[in-house]
Amino acid sequence: MKRKLGIALAGGGIRAYVQIGVLKVLEEKDIKIDCIAGTSMGSIIAALTAAGAKSEQLTMAMFELEKQFADRKVFLRPNLRVLPFAKNKLDGFVDADTFESMIQEQFEKFDVNKISDLKMLIAITAVDLVSGKLVVFTNVPNRFINDNDKIIISDGLITQAVRASCSFPIVFSTKKYEKMQLVDGGVKMNLPVQLLKTMQSNRILSVTMDGQPIF
Repeated sequence: MKRKLGIALAGGGIRAYVQIGVLKVLEEKDIKIDCIAGTSMGSIIAALTAAGAKSEQLTMAMFELEKQFADRKVFLRPNLRVLPFAKNKLDGFVDADTFESMIQEQFEKFDVNKISDLKMLIAITAVDLVSGKLVVFTNVPNRFINDNDKIIISDGLITQAVRASCSFPIVFSTKKYEKMQLVDGGVKMNLPVQLLKTMQSNRILSVTMDGQPIF
């Protein structure tokens, strides 16, 4: 069997930026990545990598997103004047539609719209609050055909997948998708190593910021 390298990128907020450094080293060593999986902030980096972004482009994209977040004051903590209007944000203070439009601009640079447009095998995690199941956005759904414990989505927009994976409960509004209500994949699987095994990776490199055990 051909040895296939899979990279698992965990969620971890701004700390996930260190994952770009790992990808840069692999790039410099000319080590080919065959498939990638990501959760939350790790899903942004994973998806951009699968779209064809190199480490320098990843760095620029993440800094551009950070600047847009700051300019639009997306993450300002709500004060007492804002709280009375919180009823309009039923499941999160931050309207993630704004975030979704921001990341769309980054993927447009690589002519990527749908999950199927990605150049690398990928899996991105989210969680459906209605069923309680792990949701996997992937461009290789046939690898998960016998897994009834997960909901597999392969025909959606990449921005929907990333936005859902990053929808940290209470902070971001959830992602409505068909009959599902999706939140951050870290609720059930913050480090998606198991997905890479399902995608038939026999060499796996995982990057996490929490010191959690790998199985």
